[in-house]
Amino acid sequence: GRTLVFYPRTRTDEKYVVPDGIVEIGPDAFNSVKSLQTIELPDGVVKIGDETFEYCESLSSIRLPSILRSVGKAAFGGCRITSFDLPDGLEEIGDAAFADCPALVSITLPPALATIGKEAFRDCAFLKTVYFPTSKELKKIAPNAFKGCSPDLTLCGPVGSVAEKFAAKKEIRFEPR
Repeated sequence: GRTLVFYPRTRTDEKYVVPDGIVEIGPDAFNSVKSLQTIELPDGVVKIGDETFEYCESLSSIRLPSILRSVGKAAFGGCRITSFDLPDGLEEIGDAAFADCPALVSITLPPALATIGKEAFRDCAFLKTVYFPTSKELKKIAPNAFKGCSPDLTLCGPVGSVAEKFAAKKEIRFEPR
């Protein structure tokens, strides 16, 4: 498969459709591109690299492919996306992957998710609800994954789950689902 390694920061497009045949979006590929508001990824993408869309301040919409498995470190840090439709097969959310996303208010985590990295949702000041899957795949939530989120943050998940234990330890509101 092919990797998209770089999108020119001088381009002024508001929308970009990543070509078919791309399986990975490389580290920093779109980092700090200011004009892009919408990005469409082809169905074959399985990995989004570190800092790929970091500081894409206008980015408000992205379609993630159904076979995506990994979102790298700081991949969407500082974006204005209000919601992410995370695919069911996503297994890993990297460190600070969604940090500093001021428009993010809720997120539903997929059933295959096994790991939530350090500061994954750090300083998402308006993040109020995180829905955890009922599956038993989730094994690790980094201790500071939700540092700086809304004081009204609620984690929703199965009773006895890693999410419930994490919420109790961090004194975050928990609701069974």
